[in-house]
Amino acid sequence: MRGTEVISPPVRCLDSVVNLGFPVPPTMPRRKAYPIHPLMLDWLTWLEVVLQVSPTTLTGYRSDTRILVAFLAERCSVHDPRAITLEMLTAYFEDLSERLSGRARLRKLCSLRSLFRWLHASGHVPRNIALLLGRPRQRRRLPRFLTLAEVQQLLATPRGAGLDDVRMRALLHVLYATGMRAAELVSIRLADLDLQHGLVRIVGKGGHERICRMHHTARQAVREWITARAQRYADLQWEQRDKGWLFCNWRDGGRLHYSTLQRAMNTAGRLAGIERPVTAHMIRHSFATHLLERGADIRSVQELLGHRSLSTTAIYTHVSDARLGEIYRAAHPLG
Repeated sequence: MRGTEVISPPVRCLDSVVNLGFPVPPTMPRRKAYPIHPLMLDWLTWLEVVLQVSPTTLTGYRSDTRILVAFLAERCSVHDPRAITLEMLTAYFEDLSERLSGRARLRKLCSLRSLFRWLHASGHVPRNIALLLGRPRQRRRLPRFLTLAEVQQLLATPRGAGLDDVRMRALLHVLYATGMRAAELVSIRLADLDLQHGLVRIVGKGGHERICRMHHTARQAVREWITARAQRYADLQWEQRDKGWLFCNWRDGGRLHYSTLQRAMNTAGRLAGIERPVTAHMIRHSFATHLLERGADIRSVQELLGHRSLSTTAIYTHVSDARLGEIYRAAHPLG
């Protein structure tokens, strides 16, 4: 699948982040759009069609490819990936290190290794030179989470009977009851719900399915939203547009967009009096942290979060250790 594609630089949508007074994270400087080499387009197509990577992963790899192509064209006058040398890649990562964290550079290293692994397997290059690049050092940071009091305050904030409040209440309760990711939340279909038993089937990273559980309060919030949702579709005669998504938007009744979800989280946090910006992922971190602090074993939390590796879940034990330190200092006679 050969051809030439020009991927224009993305336009960053600030949404309501500025309006709410939260700091805007730094962005990559704009680069001129350069044509993507056909081999790179073939690799991206292979990822999508053969490996069937998630849309989020594919979008990230496309973005990484655009940045790499711009650097090679501007600094090295190279457009063909077969002409890339280890020195060029080293200079590329040195350039990235000036403005990106170790975690962001690691993602770009993964996409680069995937590209060269495909080029090598396809016989276009004699070896995968990306394997010679060292992994960037990462400072392991504790996940940001809310205290139990903050979560309770957050869940109690949407009290009204309007559509915005009913939807926000359901979003917040489902997030904290299940600990699911934002992408998993907006992908729930009505057919995935078993409200009688408090179960919801979701498809996580890599297409892996799992069953999440919802307590009584979350189930009630979802029932109220489903009733309001059905009335909204009926009033605006959207029945023919109904694709079965649990959470819909106000524009055309389609699936709720991630940016809309984040605006709802920002609004809920502000109304609840929480000074830090609240995100769906912060609620996921809170879910895991609170379970571990109350005696849940880490293997069970791993299953509930949908982590493929136990080491990914292990970061929450550091949070619990920090909490244990506070308890020790407060309770020990000589603490």
